[in-house]
Amino acid sequence: MSARVPKARNNAKNNMRLKRLTALLISAGCIAGPVLAQMVIIGNTTTITVNAPPTILGPVDTLILGNTATGNGTLNFSGGTLNVNHVGGYTGTVTVGNSGTGTLNQSNANGNSVINITGPQYVNPLPGNFPDPWGGTLFIGRRDNSSGTYTMTSSNANALALNVERDIHIGGSFFSTELGGGSGSTCTINCSGHFVQNGGAVTVSGAIYVGIASAAASTYTLNSGTLFAQNGLVVGYGSSGNNLFTQNGGTVTAGGSMFVGANGGSNGTYILNNGTLNSGAETWLGAFGTGTITQTGGTHNAQQMLIGRFSGGDGTYNLNGGTFTVGNGLTDRLVVGHDGVGTVNM
Repeated sequence: MSARVPKARNNAKNNMRLKRLTALLISAGCIAGPVLAQMVIIGNTTTITVNAPPTILGPVDTLILGNTATGNGTLNFSGGTLNVNHVGGYTGTVTVGNSGTGTLNQSNANGNSVINITGPQYVNPLPGNFPDPWGGTLFIGRRDNSSGTYTMTSSNANALALNVERDIHIGGSFFSTELGGGSGSTCTINCSGHFVQNGGAVTVSGAIYVGIASAAASTYTLNSGTLFAQNGLVVGYGSSGNNLFTQNGGTVTAGGSMFVGANGGSNGTYILNNGTLNSGAETWLGAFGTGTITQTGGTHNAQQMLIGRFSGGDGTYNLNGGTFTVGNGLTDRLVVGHDGVGTVNM
């Protein structure tokens, strides 16, 4: 995607007038005044780093870092509130690494730091009346040969929060088109996404997917802080690559179900070294793909655990330390080798 900005509006003086642009390509690392635009692209075809102090970014509809194959965009957001809003059409998304390389560093070094990504849920409307099916989504490493990294770092008592109204897609996406919706993989070769959380709170009203595309190699590392995914957590959705969730501390809560190795040919690994993992109503380890959980410490609370759920699924649980509890008094079920292959090593 590319965008063209009228010359008369692409300067600091006009930015200070708070006029809302259709699109803004940022080609310098310093922003002189508040940015208000429907679409903001950092690193369209070149390498750009933007340091954004509090209040410098106004509400935007779409934010893209590293847009084209030669684009390399970095946003250092150190405080304030950034609202990426759905306002109709295909808006309300943040993409870190679209077809290029994108980096978003969010910290609370300069005050409370909050990023909100909003959009409607898809409700299968009648043909010809499509709301945005993926507004409110964060994409990290979305297309072929893309690379995206999102890092959250808390260094003090200031608030640090990322609120996503729908999903987080790390390493490809199953929303295939920019306009008109559609489903299908956006990546067939060399896309990677990485999320590193060092404190703060990540709240997702939908689900988190780590490793969607067949060619993806993606990671989520939680060192401290909290992660809540209301509709669940999936590690290894469709990717046969090295899709890894590492928890070194903090608390993970999957409000719906948790899948490690979801679809056929997928590969997913969850490593619990410390902290607390609450893995939802059902935990499917090796549903149709290959899934491994290795626990060396911490606490894992699962209501139901199905290891090797379906034919073709291969699940392994390595319990090397910590506490593993199945059941909540109502649903106490641990099944090893349901219709697939299941292994527990203790």
